[in-house]
Amino acid sequence: MFGGYALSPILCSAILLLAGKRNIAGWRWIFLLEGLLTIIVGFLMFLLLPGSPLHPYPLISKKLSFFSDREVFILRNRLIGEENTDEQLHPIKKEHLKEVVLEWRRYPHLFATAIVFATWSPLTTYTPSIIQNAGFDRIQANALTAVGGFLAVFVVFLFGLLSDRTNARGLTVLVATLLYGITLIILHEVLPHVNSDRWKVFGLWTLVNAFAVGYHPVQNTWLQLNCRSPQERSISIALWVMFAMIGLMAGSQLFRANDAPDYSKASLAMICMVFGGFLISSLQFLIYYIHNRKLDRKLTEDVSNCHRFFL
Repeated sequence: MFGGYALSPILCSAILLLAGKRNIAGWRWIFLLEGLLTIIVGFLMFLLLPGSPLHPYPLISKKLSFFSDREVFILRNRLIGEENTDEQLHPIKKEHLKEVVLEWRRYPHLFATAIVFATWSPLTTYTPSIIQNAGFDRIQANALTAVGGFLAVFVVFLFGLLSDRTNARGLTVLVATLLYGITLIILHEVLPHVNSDRWKVFGLWTLVNAFAVGYHPVQNTWLQLNCRSPQERSISIALWVMFAMIGLMAGSQLFRANDAPDYSKASLAMICMVFGGFLISSLQFLIYYIHNRKLDRKLTEDVSNCHRFFL
């Protein structure tokens, strides 16, 4: 997802060079070529990706499997060791759905994701135009947008590595969200004073783009680790994706034409949203922490609540 965000501006810059060829506008070339690539890649994924851990073979042929027989054996036995395989084969029932929906301790994950991820939507849409308006031509602006995208991939990897090495999922989410909020504050305070320098404008927006999604995959991991069954995990991730998409749709309304070129009102709104998400994620951490403390002190007698949460 974020890799595509990094590569897309470069691809667009290259395709825009075709503008006017065969009397076709640049944006039509983008729709045509990227649409064809999307269809081709979709078919290849459908045919070549493994089906499941229990049947890790591509649809087209077992001979094209990415795994050796020994790796398949290890994969299946590890799955049996980690989870109840029979349970995994059962479909999701209404009871599973009801249980997940009524689990109030999970909702801070969802609301924090929706609120903070909403701020990424306008960045993906407006950053090329903002950089172009700063004094670059259209092809340069699209190419320069890719810098923030590639830095974002690096930041995502860095926070993922930090999360795995420390096993502190919640704290990693909080740190990543806080750093993103700080970059937005820097943008809001500095941009009005440097908007005549195109490279400084580019640098500020690139900084924001670099830290805009560092928290997102770790939030996903944090949620999954605190699910107790494959069914619960599947429903929880579906809800999480739904809330993320709702956030993206709402976030598309943040940037307004009468707020250009600095978008100071939009950046202020984004600051409030990011720090609101930070507070909600802090609440999520506190809920898990209190629950674990109760288990440590043996203050809960409910067997269903004897599951320790990852912090």
